[in-house]
Amino acid sequence: MEIVICQLTLEALDNNLKEYLTQNCADDTVLVAKCIGCCGECASTYVVLVDGDPVVASSREKLLERLHSL
Repeated sequence: MEIVICQLTLEALDNNLKEYLTQNCADDTVLVAKCIGCCGECASTYVVLVDGDPVVASSREKLLERLHSL
């Protein structure tokens, strides 16, 4: 599974998110992109692309739950 984190999510919400996901999703590739085309949701919610599909959550814990359920 490839996880791409929006740069704005990191800057606005959680600058340790990449490290957190790398530790908690050990087999997955975690990348950072300047923009993932989510129309600004990334500045107020956690937005990542998983294999090209957006996954949105209100907290890093909820994001991890969603990633583990995929």
